[in-house]
Amino acid sequence: MTQNSTGYPLTLRVFVSASLAIIALFGWSGWLIYKLLPNWQDRGSFGDMFGATGTLFSGLALAAVIYTILHQRQEFSLQQTEQKKAIEALTQQISIQQTTAKLAALPMIITQVEKNATTLGCHLYQTPGWIPQDSQEGEVKDLHDAMSLLGKELTPERKELVGRFVHTLRDLSKYRKELERLYNSV
Repeated sequence: MTQNSTGYPLTLRVFVSASLAIIALFGWSGWLIYKLLPNWQDRGSFGDMFGATGTLFSGLALAAVIYTILHQRQEFSLQQTEQKKAIEALTQQISIQQTTAKLAALPMIITQVEKNATTLGCHLYQTPGWIPQDSQEGEVKDLHDAMSLLGKELTPERKELVGRFVHTLRDLSKYRKELERLYNSV
């Protein structure tokens, strides 16, 4: 809520100001009737005809409605701001969770690659991923798919970890070439 220097909300100030204005107008109308109508019988007839008390309560009800509308507008504005912040926070949280899940999978992927590299021997591609030349099915394909997804959305903070992984890939490529050379020499 918007507040002034005294610390009171704007809508409360509007409500109090409108109420005081209506009461002042009510008092002024009484004074005006007293000055314009010289005898009490005329004043009484005019008061019965005009219904000043009903007018006072109608004016106060109008002031209360205005106060309620202004208060609801401010509450709605605050609610929209809070919803936008909540949506932004959830979006950031989802992004962080996705990155964390990918990074948590990285050590398992490295372990699986090392295991598959020793199992597959010289049947490894030199291109990114480790798919056997005779098959693209099973856990080796799953491993390749996981690595493809991992490389798409890395933050700068994770570059060191990815760098170590790339060095592991290069080492595996060297092992593959060495195994091919030994296989061909036999």
